[in-house]
Amino acid sequence: MDQPDNVRSRAAINFFCAAFIVLVTLVLVSQLGSQTRWLKRADLVMQPGFFPAVGLLVMGVPALVLSVVSFRQMRSGIALESPRIIIAGFHRCCEFAVWFLVYVYIIRWVGYLVATLLFMPALSLRVGFRGVRWMMTAVLIGLVIVLLFRTGLQVRLPDGYVYSYLPPEIRNFMIRNF
Repeated sequence: MDQPDNVRSRAAINFFCAAFIVLVTLVLVSQLGSQTRWLKRADLVMQPGFFPAVGLLVMGVPALVLSVVSFRQMRSGIALESPRIIIAGFHRCCEFAVWFLVYVYIIRWVGYLVATLLFMPALSLRVGFRGVRWMMTAVLIGLVIVLLFRTGLQVRLPDGYVYSYLPPEIRNFMIRNF
């Protein structure tokens, strides 16, 4: 059963994205020992390098699986030497990294709550989920994420500069919870 060219080219793009992520993960894993400390007599979860290692594992294993699956799909006859496929794959990888970097940068200006509630619908639009139902779902998911991380788990993130313009009582509440 022969796949259409667009399915094979999508598989090639996925392969190049996943292979790039696997390479980045391997480079970061190679630096883990020199960039984090491992303490004697400390529980594994309390080690400074534990969660970076978990993050790299969570990033690298799915990328490795995707690269193997995509390679098997594209092996069925697509011309891999096409520069368009390589550029499209690299562009696709970098685009969402740039989205994330902009999101992280915006947090310092508008705060975690507003940045998340702006970027969730924006990413929803970007990936093609349009319509009121999808926008409301994206906003709801963003709100749940904020409540889970900032309010529930008390994860401390930079306060937004716009919080300084709020009245003191509201500002303290926003800084503490959102």
